[in-house]
Amino acid sequence: MNKLLLILFFLTGTILISCKKNNDSDPGNNTALLTSRAWVIQKNEVQQQAGGPWIDFWSSEPDCERDNKWIFKEDLSLELNESLLSCSGNQANDVLDVLRWAFLNNEKDIEIDNVVFKIELLNVNSLIISRSESILGIVSSLKITYGH
Repeated sequence: MNKLLLILFFLTGTILISCKKNNDSDPGNNTALLTSRAWVIQKNEVQQQAGGPWIDFWSSEPDCERDNKWIFKEDLSLELNESLLSCSGNQANDVLDVLRWAFLNNEKDIEIDNVVFKIELLNVNSLIISRSESILGIVSSLKITYGH
């Protein structure tokens, strides 16, 4: 389980690394879906081995983290905003961080701060992104489910 947590924190931490703007994005209808409303993570799952169980670690995070908003903007910025419950004394809607995002591969993938995710689902109510990575020969997968 310690390896799982290490891999999980590594994958999550890479999202917070800054990146360059990708000019190959195609702002089509998916841009409207992504930017129309704020998103909240509903599940953040890890699969340690292909075909193994998905483990949702997001439900064990404090409520003050789980209610934070991800606001994708048309200028390809992504704001992480404090919601009603604050872990660190911030006010509701305070900007916690600003990242960059871009669609890739005809909007089949999304890049968030230099980390590329496959778009499993994007519709009016749901965004599901995933990625797999091999660390020291161990392939693990991450799947993040957002809702409104």
